[in-house]
Amino acid sequence: MTRPSKSKSKSKKNRNQSKTNSTTTQSENSSNCSTPETIPDQYAWDWQSTKSELRERFEYIFQNSLFCDAHFIVGQDTNRQTISAHKLVLAASSVVFLTMFSEKWSTDRPEITVPDVDPTAFKQMLQFLYSDDISLTVKNVSSVLYAAKKYSILALENRCANFLLDQLCVENSFSILIQARLFDLQKVVDASLKVIAGDTEEALMADDFLNIDYETLCLILKRSDLKIVEIHLFDALLRWSETECERKKLVINPDNQRHVLRDALYLMRFPLMDPEDFASKVMDSGILSEAEANSVLLDCIGKSKPQNNKFSKIPRQASLVVSRFQSIVTGGSYGGSPSIHNLGFMINREVSLLGIGLYGCLDHKIDFHIEMKLVEEHETVLGEVAGFYDGSEKIFRVLFHEPVHLGVDIQYQLIVKIKGEYFLYGCHGLDTVSVNLNLADKVTFVFYDENDDIAICENDRGKKTNVYSGQIPELLFQV
Repeated sequence: MTRPSKSKSKSKKNRNQSKTNSTTTQSENSSNCSTPETIPDQYAWDWQSTKSELRERFEYIFQNSLFCDAHFIVGQDTNRQTISAHKLVLAASSVVFLTMFSEKWSTDRPEITVPDVDPTAFKQMLQFLYSDDISLTVKNVSSVLYAAKKYSILALENRCANFLLDQLCVENSFSILIQARLFDLQKVVDASLKVIAGDTEEALMADDFLNIDYETLCLILKRSDLKIVEIHLFDALLRWSETECERKKLVINPDNQRHVLRDALYLMRFPLMDPEDFASKVMDSGILSEAEANSVLLDCIGKSKPQNNKFSKIPRQASLVVSRFQSIVTGGSYGGSPSIHNLGFMINREVSLLGIGLYGCLDHKIDFHIEMKLVEEHETVLGEVAGFYDGSEKIFRVLFHEPVHLGVDIQYQLIVKIKGEYFLYGCHGLDTVSVNLNLADKVTFVFYDENDDIAICENDRGKKTNVYSGQIPELLFQV
């Protein structure tokens, strides 16, 4: 009577042993990610009581690979690792992961292959998703940004962008500009260009200048605010063309340099050069044709016909500023709902509008969310920009992504939406302001209200804008 029972028990034991072996094999195939049945003894203690915050507990289960249900094979060849995580955490942070794990798109494959992401960057991305913490460096930020873009993790993109802004200086401005353009970080692009414009001579000495692409080169040469002598800018252009010839495996000679420069050459302002420098350096380089060189020389002595001028002779200079108000008033704190400010204007000569100045705060850091657009008289939007801005200065700048060309005697309307507390406003505004370019030339702005009868009562001062009071104290432009 006992023998059948013993046999049954033995059979049950064998089945349990087989089940245990199967579980062990499955665990090994899942990158040693622990499950409730296989938690190692060292994790059996009450570690939860030592973690006071949710992110600490999530970080712990990630670092110790507890209860993972998503497994990735990341990287290629020898740099290939299996990395485990939790679908819930990933899907809560990324629409890409959410779609990947949904019933419609999920597959029966136990592991997801990610060959195009560096394993270390993938781990750092996961670390951020679990804890909101990440250790960024100059070396890893690019690969982390790639992972953040791939999985549409905006919070991580912003963290990387802020890191690049914190690291930005003249020496690395081109390196950061390259990364910012690659990953479409417009705020970082604008900041990098501003640094380059502010100290162009030194910035162009960096090796990374030689690594920029053709489009970035044109972006630099188009600017009118570069602080550099034009002949020195030409020297830098020659260095870039030589490097580009090497990249394209071309013999370095004037014809091939001209070939790789293409239309970028016409962004140089040769008429600004000293005629002797032009003759000794530019003409000797062989980059320009004989007809082009002669045209520039005639331009230098004022005998070139306008239709023959291929090269601009507008001086490179910093932006010019139109100041509308004669006084500034501290008007208390204005917050709550966003306020919308309209300002109409016309000009007497063609210029490029770079952006505007807005009032900030004098004594503490404050952030504003700004939406700005420029509309011409036929209601065509010529430029617009939106984002958060640091308003800790008396006047902070809001710039368009690209300068906006303005024509003569055309009615333009600036529309600015401000969200945030602001403490200052202007008064005693001028309806006509002229900015002298030289002894014989000036730009005149005529301001007007869209509605002639607009009036601002005492309680609305600072919250509304017209020609004589309110916000938008400055317009920034170039000729």
